[in-house]
Amino acid sequence: MSIFLKGLQHPVEGCAYLVYIGFFVRWKYPLAWNRFLTKISAPSGKNSILE
Repeated sequence: MSIFLKGLQHPVEGCAYLVYIGFFVRWKYPLAWNRFLTKISAPSGKNSILE
């Protein structure tokens, strides 16, 4: 893993790899992806800014 990380030439390249991994996980494991998004989401309620 560290050899792979040393091969990254630019921060944008690293971000692109994270997006690609996210797309793959979303496509392959949609239920796990939805649980992950629910787990990291901010709580909504009466104190929400959008209300």
